[in-house]
Amino acid sequence: MEVYRSKDGHVAKYVHDDGSETAIKTTPITEYGGVYGKVTNKYNVFISMSVGCVVGCRFCYLTTKKCPQANLTAEEITNNVIDAIRDAVDNKPVLKNMYTKLSWMGMGDAYIDTRKMYEATIAIGDALERETLSAGLDGVDIATTLPKIPDPIDDYIVPLAYSINGFKLNPARNYLEKGSRHPVRVFYSLHSAVNDTRKFLIPKTAALTSAVLYLKELQEVDDVTLVLHHMFFNKLNDDNREVGAVIKFLGAFNDIELRLLRFNKCEGTFFAEAQDFDNIVKRLYEYHTNIKVQSSPGSEVKAACGQFLLSKIKGIA
Repeated sequence: MEVYRSKDGHVAKYVHDDGSETAIKTTPITEYGGVYGKVTNKYNVFISMSVGCVVGCRFCYLTTKKCPQANLTAEEITNNVIDAIRDAVDNKPVLKNMYTKLSWMGMGDAYIDTRKMYEATIAIGDALERETLSAGLDGVDIATTLPKIPDPIDDYIVPLAYSINGFKLNPARNYLEKGSRHPVRVFYSLHSAVNDTRKFLIPKTAALTSAVLYLKELQEVDDVTLVLHHMFFNKLNDDNREVGAVIKFLGAFNDIELRLLRFNKCEGTFFAEAQDFDNIVKRLYEYHTNIKVQSSPGSEVKAACGQFLLSKIKGIA
């Protein structure tokens, strides 16, 4: 596998022989205004579900570069992640004393096969304990566009939430305190609360009406926290109608966190971040205060949100 490290040493990006990627970050994500996250005794592992992705988000680098898609087994995913973590620990032994956040936010969408995601997560957690590659788990984050609404029989999100409680969890999170966040978080990638716009941005995705029903049920589940991911694109989803639709969408949920991501522009795409981003944030704050605006470290090695090297995939320039 190929390894790329940021100059500050906080980000390592691994491109595996199958073409998928794993990123490991030891610095807290910088939020809007330069404020860092409070929990510093953990490192983040960003996991790929597949090589490429079938969802086809128009703003994604995988779509822009017409990246071919190939499925990975739970065993292949686990081996990739553990290989990357072993190298990261060898390079920075202090990681063994930190907790591991498993983030399904690499290539692919974990909701394509939540059972495979569940099996790989448990296997990775077991390997971390067996090889003492970390102090325990900081939790599991799952980002999804909801390409389909899972059948209750095949939905492994709730079983995952219960199973994670069997691992040693980061005490800094205070997971057992009433009103605290839960070990498993699902991040729904909204990006537009207007049906036509969202269908343009993310063509292969469940309708918003179906998504709301599923997400509202999920928000009531013990041990699962629901968060909304959103990006604002210039002249696409940044006008008053679009912002108003987001505000209305937030009203369907009980005190949900809205996490605004910054768009990392890649070569070959016409997408760009909204020019009026700061004013959009101010307007949202007038109606909803549970908002985080963040940027991701690692852009220099293409390990920020939506960035991929694709160096091991045939046919990709």
